[in-house]
Amino acid sequence: MRAIRAAMGLALGLLIIFAASATAGPETESMCIPGPHLNFNSYQTAYTNLYGSAPHACSTCHLPDFSGKNPYGTDMQNTAGANATARLQAIENLDSDGDGTSNRDEALAGRNPGDPNDAPPPAGPAYVGSTTCASCHTATYANWRTSLHSSIYMPPIDPITQQTTILPVWSGIISVEQTGSNARPPVWARLDQEGNNWYVRLFRDNGVTPLTGSLEIVRVHGGRPIPENGNNSPRNTAGTVRGLRSANPNPIYPGGPDHYPGESIYIGKQRYQVEFGDQHYILPIQYNPVSDLDRRSGGWVPYNVHNWIDAGYNLVLNASQSEERKCAGCHQTGIVDVTYDADSMATIPGTAHTITGAYELVGNPAVEENITCEACHGPGSDHVAGGYLGEPGSREIIQPFLNLTRVQQTDACGFCHSRGVSVGQVNGMTLEYPFRNTEPRMPLPGDVWADYYVEGGGYWPDGVHARQHHQQYEEFIASGHFNRLSCTTRFRSSGNTPGCHDAHGTANEHDLTQTARGVASANQPSDNLCWSCHQTRAFPLNTDTDRERHTWHDPQSIRGVADCTNCHMPAMASSGVAYDIHSHTFHVVQPEETIAFNQPNSCAILCHRTFGMPQNDTRIGVWNDPSDIANAAFLQEHVPGATLIAQYLAGEASVEALVHEVPAYGPALDPNRDTDDVTGTDASPFNINAADLVTYLNEGRP
Repeated sequence: MRAIRAAMGLALGLLIIFAASATAGPETESMCIPGPHLNFNSYQTAYTNLYGSAPHACSTCHLPDFSGKNPYGTDMQNTAGANATARLQAIENLDSDGDGTSNRDEALAGRNPGDPNDAPPPAGPAYVGSTTCASCHTATYANWRTSLHSSIYMPPIDPITQQTTILPVWSGIISVEQTGSNARPPVWARLDQEGNNWYVRLFRDNGVTPLTGSLEIVRVHGGRPIPENGNNSPRNTAGTVRGLRSANPNPIYPGGPDHYPGESIYIGKQRYQVEFGDQHYILPIQYNPVSDLDRRSGGWVPYNVHNWIDAGYNLVLNASQSEERKCAGCHQTGIVDVTYDADSMATIPGTAHTITGAYELVGNPAVEENITCEACHGPGSDHVAGGYLGEPGSREIIQPFLNLTRVQQTDACGFCHSRGVSVGQVNGMTLEYPFRNTEPRMPLPGDVWADYYVEGGGYWPDGVHARQHHQQYEEFIASGHFNRLSCTTRFRSSGNTPGCHDAHGTANEHDLTQTARGVASANQPSDNLCWSCHQTRAFPLNTDTDRERHTWHDPQSIRGVADCTNCHMPAMASSGVAYDIHSHTFHVVQPEETIAFNQPNSCAILCHRTFGMPQNDTRIGVWNDPSDIANAAFLQEHVPGATLIAQYLAGEASVEALVHEVPAYGPALDPNRDTDDVTGTDASPFNINAADLVTYLNEGRP
């Protein structure tokens, strides 16, 4: 496509060779036609014959503003030769634009030898695709196919199950209205299905006046079912304020029971992509299969309507809003570069609105949708070619468990589980995923996060806890766990073992290596994953008595509510609805933080929203209501040791006083309990001494 457009540009009259006697003075676009150039057709033909593709219009030799020639054009002008082929060959071993690649290699790669920002990717291993991996790693591939990583993008018809991936009933007319700082007038959408094809047409004026023609859904984004283990999770309790299922039955079993242990449910949201030219765009409608804790925000909601229309219903969609610029770097595998094609033009069907320009994903050799094997293991061609015969850790492939440090493993996940903008720019704009303008342009596992990305997350007012989704990395590296764990590995002096998540996929919620929502029994907690470390380390939790002293809740009477994650990983961030993303600071958010910062706290967000108070809190997304503040003040009085913790931080109380007030803290100070040193960069002992106690209690806080 790009070569065709470039050739069309040449037909208007490009380029390559300048006569030594070319007109002096500033150049203009009108000069980029035969006239100042000698034997135009012969040079166009020679370039194409030598390098297999036509040149890049005027920009091959001219600066963008036509104020002069770029370095390649200058070298061409100053070179003598008997004919076009000879003159091109005379400078092909030069690196005119100084990007580290010869003119010949750039031309052969279809890049611009006069543009230092358009160098081809360096030679090295190529991406082979997940199906190649599957030929040997059959079981691992099968597990990965069930993971969320494998299904960020899905076609409307799943190629394996031949079932539709679209969740809602696709018929009739729906409407959404975006409020707030980017408020827009209501938009209506007519949903149509013809066989295995799904369409949307956007309207204004109560669904009477069309905004667009019929737009075909080419990708479904999100909405994959995930397992949710255990029937005791507060989020699965039927008939209570916490029971999402009773108001939102599982789409797989409509009208059926609210929950079965291990049953699949849908979380998050589902979005729908259309394609104009070479670019994908997310429609301004989003479907939430479940509502929030107030039974709100379910069903159809607006999504970035301001990307599509202004306040007067005028279409404003442009290439900067494309999936290729905003999201693709974290939703696809094998991208080695991102370029911009200024010549691209696409018209939205049924309108006169034209989108100019396109962000293009460059693969080596191709780009694969979703987070596939090589996103975490790096390009696999050398491994396939024979590297697999080597010893473990030396098989010409990145094996994170063996080859990467704790920090490198965490950064590999953090490239996408974070929020910010790229270090580099394309067409004068940053991307909303990691990218830089030097090689390699896209990160590989083992690279440094900060070399590609600039943090720009959306936080609650405390500046620590994420309010928006895909910020787990920023929270995790601020936690005490970061000194001991990566996302997938526990680093121990006795040997590394699997950590919290398995990127290959598991049968547990969120691809955890063990469930944190199991079915509890006497002296056996439901949060198996946390217990696997904390059974003997930090605060021992061997028995119900231990857990009651630690949580201040009776584990027998409220089995499943006093899970570790409900207090230490409160769901405070939002993806589809509020709040469907767990915090990863592992800090118990105290009620006092609601008073100080008007943000959620661990006690109120899930269980105690009106605990002991006459007020009725009806707005889960707002935390500065009088009822929220009064409730937080009441709860704070009952947080074990809260007053003494504050006094200790102010230098007015001792650690011994804390232990006296809250006996559960005592085991942390026992010098004879089990310890386990951590290996890796900046590692510190797992055990906690008296001086570290308050830091441990408040890890993740400033």
